[in-house]
Amino acid sequence: MGARTTPKKGIRPPGWEEIFFSSLTATANVEASARAARVDRRTVYKHRKSDPAFAERWNEALRSGMDDLIAEVVKRAKEKSDLLAIFLLKSYMPEVFNRELMQKIPGSAPDAPHYVVTLPERCKTIEEWTARRAVKDVNSPDAPPD
Repeated sequence: MGARTTPKKGIRPPGWEEIFFSSLTATANVEASARAARVDRRTVYKHRKSDPAFAERWNEALRSGMDDLIAEVVKRAKEKSDLLAIFLLKSYMPEVFNRELMQKIPGSAPDAPHYVVTLPERCKTIEEWTARRAVKDVNSPDAPPD
C-alpha cells in the first residue's frame, strides 16, 4: 500500500489553503489541487460553500488557470492545428463561424422553418463583423473578444 495522500478526517495541514489555491491556479483542477494540499476534495467544496472569501479566491484561481490554458490552446491552434483553430473560432464567434448559422426568413411566420446561411451571406457577416470590430473602442464593454 502507498502512503496516505490526505490526512485523517477533520485534520488539515497548516497552509493547506495557499497550497490549494496555488495548485488550482496552475492546473484549474480541483481534485488535483486538493490532493496537492493534502485535503479531501469534499473539504474544499465545503469551504467554498460556507466561506464567501474562499469562494471568491476559488473563482479567481480558476479564471487565472483557464486564462493560462486558453493562451496555450490559442498558441497551439496558431502553430499546429487547423482543427483546434476551427473549434476556437466557433466558440468565440458562433455568429460568424457556426457551421449551420440559422436565421429566420425575413417576414416569415414565427413558426416558419429556418434556413442555412449561404457562403456569400456568411462572408458578408464576417465582413460586417470585421468592420464593426475595426471601429469599436477596444475598451468598450461590448467590444468583441480578441
